[in-house]
Amino acid sequence: MTTTILPTRSGLVWWQAIPLGAALAAALNLIVLGIATAAGAELVIRQEGSPDHEIVAGGVLFSSVVPLVIGTGLAVLLALAWRGFLRLAQVLGGGFGILSAFGPLLSAPDTGTKVGLALMHVVVGLAVILTMELIIRKKS
Repeated sequence: MTTTILPTRSGLVWWQAIPLGAALAAALNLIVLGIATAAGAELVIRQEGSPDHEIVAGGVLFSSVVPLVIGTGLAVLLALAWRGFLRLAQVLGGGFGILSAFGPLLSAPDTGTKVGLALMHVVVGLAVILTMELIIRKKS
Protein backbone atom coordinates (compact mmCIF):
# COMPACT_ATOMS: atom_id res chain seq x y z
CA MET A 1 0.00 0.00 0.00
CA THR A 2 1.43 3.40 -0.99
CA THR A 3 0.58 6.72 0.49
CA THR A 4 0.48 9.74 -1.75
CA ILE A 5 1.33 13.02 -0.15
CA LEU A 6 -0.01 15.99 -2.03
CA PRO A 7 2.01 19.18 -1.93
CA THR A 8 0.49 21.89 0.19
CA ARG A 9 0.40 25.52 -0.78
CA SER A 10 1.38 27.75 2.06
CA GLY A 11 -0.07 31.19 2.25
CA LEU A 12 -1.67 33.68 4.58
CA VAL A 13 -5.14 35.10 4.90
CA TRP A 14 -5.44 38.70 3.76
CA TRP A 15 -5.44 40.20 7.25
CA GLN A 16 -2.09 38.53 7.92
CA ALA A 17 -0.49 39.01 4.51
CA ILE A 18 -1.19 42.73 4.09
CA PRO A 19 0.41 43.87 7.39
CA LEU A 20 3.34 41.52 6.77
CA GLY A 21 3.92 42.94 3.29
CA ALA A 22 3.60 46.51 4.57
CA ALA A 23 6.03 45.88 7.43
CA LEU A 24 8.51 44.23 5.08
CA ALA A 25 8.34 47.12 2.59
CA ALA A 26 8.68 49.70 5.37
CA ALA A 27 11.65 47.97 6.99
CA LEU A 28 13.52 47.45 3.72
CA ASN A 29 12.85 51.02 2.59
CA LEU A 30 14.12 52.40 5.90
CA ILE A 31 17.29 50.37 5.37
CA VAL A 32 17.60 51.83 1.86
CA LEU A 33 17.10 55.32 3.31
CA GLY A 34 19.81 54.68 5.90
CA ILE A 35 22.24 53.43 3.28
CA ALA A 36 21.50 56.37 0.98
CA THR A 37 22.01 58.81 3.87
CA ALA A 38 25.28 57.12 4.87
CA ALA A 39 26.42 57.23 1.24
CA GLY A 40 25.93 60.99 1.17
CA ALA A 41 22.85 61.17 -1.06
CA GLU A 42 21.22 64.59 -1.00
CA LEU A 43 17.72 63.08 -0.50
CA VAL A 44 15.92 66.22 -1.59
CA ILE A 45 13.34 66.54 -4.36
CA ARG A 46 13.25 69.86 -6.16
CA GLN A 47 10.29 70.95 -8.25
CA GLU A 48 10.12 74.20 -10.08
CA GLY A 49 7.97 76.73 -8.23
CA SER A 50 7.79 74.60 -5.07
CA PRO A 51 9.94 74.48 -1.96
CA ASP A 52 12.44 71.64 -1.67
CA HIS A 53 11.00 68.40 -0.30
CA GLU A 54 13.38 66.54 1.99
CA ILE A 55 13.03 62.76 2.11
CA VAL A 56 12.75 61.66 5.75
CA ALA A 57 11.86 58.43 7.57
CA GLY A 58 8.24 59.43 8.20
CA GLY A 59 7.63 60.07 4.53
CA VAL A 60 9.32 56.81 3.59
CA LEU A 61 7.13 54.89 6.03
CA PHE A 62 3.96 56.56 4.77
CA SER A 63 4.87 56.05 1.11
CA SER A 64 5.82 52.42 1.70
CA VAL A 65 2.82 51.35 3.76
CA VAL A 66 -0.24 53.33 2.62
CA PRO A 67 -0.24 52.47 -1.12
CA LEU A 68 0.43 48.79 -0.40
CA VAL A 69 -2.31 48.52 2.23
CA ILE A 70 -4.92 50.41 0.20
CA GLY A 71 -4.08 48.69 -3.09
CA THR A 72 -3.98 45.14 -1.78
CA GLY A 73 -7.02 45.76 0.42
CA LEU A 74 -9.03 46.97 -2.56
CA ALA A 75 -7.82 44.01 -4.61
CA VAL A 76 -9.05 41.60 -1.95
CA LEU A 77 -12.45 43.32 -1.91
CA LEU A 78 -12.73 43.30 -5.71
CA ALA A 79 -11.77 39.62 -5.76
CA LEU A 80 -14.96 38.87 -3.85
CA ALA A 81 -16.94 39.85 -6.95
CA TRP A 82 -14.44 38.99 -9.69
CA ARG A 83 -12.83 35.57 -9.52
CA GLY A 84 -9.25 35.67 -10.70
CA PHE A 85 -8.81 39.37 -9.95
CA LEU A 86 -6.07 38.75 -7.39
CA ARG A 87 -3.63 37.54 -10.05
CA LEU A 88 -4.39 40.53 -12.26
CA ALA A 89 -3.98 42.88 -9.29
CA GLN A 90 -0.67 41.22 -8.49
CA VAL A 91 0.66 41.86 -11.98
CA LEU A 92 -0.70 45.40 -12.25
CA GLY A 93 0.19 46.51 -8.72
CA GLY A 94 3.66 45.00 -8.75
CA GLY A 95 4.33 46.19 -12.27
CA PHE A 96 3.19 49.72 -11.50
CA GLY A 97 5.38 49.84 -8.39
CA ILE A 98 8.44 48.63 -10.28
CA LEU A 99 7.85 50.82 -13.34
CA SER A 100 7.34 53.89 -11.13
CA ALA A 101 11.06 53.64 -10.33
CA PHE A 102 11.67 55.53 -13.58
CA GLY A 103 10.23 58.70 -12.00
CA PRO A 104 13.08 59.20 -9.52
CA LEU A 105 15.63 58.05 -12.07
CA LEU A 106 14.55 60.85 -14.38
CA SER A 107 14.00 63.64 -11.86
CA ALA A 108 16.14 63.33 -8.72
CA PRO A 109 18.99 65.82 -8.39
CA ASP A 110 21.89 63.47 -7.65
CA THR A 111 22.80 59.86 -8.35
CA GLY A 112 22.48 58.71 -4.74
CA THR A 113 18.95 60.10 -4.49
CA LYS A 114 18.02 58.63 -7.88
CA VAL A 115 19.21 55.16 -6.97
CA GLY A 116 17.82 55.26 -3.42
CA LEU A 117 14.35 56.41 -4.44
CA ALA A 118 14.19 54.08 -7.43
CA LEU A 119 15.14 51.16 -5.20
CA MET A 120 12.41 52.14 -2.73
CA HIS A 121 9.84 52.03 -5.55
CA VAL A 122 11.08 48.58 -6.60
CA VAL A 123 10.88 47.35 -2.98
CA VAL A 124 7.23 48.37 -2.71
CA GLY A 125 6.45 46.78 -6.10
CA LEU A 126 8.06 43.52 -5.04
CA ALA A 127 6.28 43.67 -1.67
CA VAL A 128 2.95 43.97 -3.52
CA ILE A 129 3.83 40.90 -5.60
CA LEU A 130 4.81 38.91 -2.50
CA THR A 131 1.74 40.01 -0.51
CA MET A 132 -0.64 39.12 -3.32
CA GLU A 133 1.11 35.76 -3.82
CA LEU A 134 0.62 34.88 -0.15
CA ILE A 135 -3.08 35.73 -0.42
CA ILE A 136 -3.49 33.82 -3.69
CA ARG A 137 -1.79 30.72 -2.27
CA LYS A 138 -4.11 30.71 0.72
CA LYS A 139 -7.18 30.96 -1.52
CA SER A 140 -6.00 28.15 -3.82
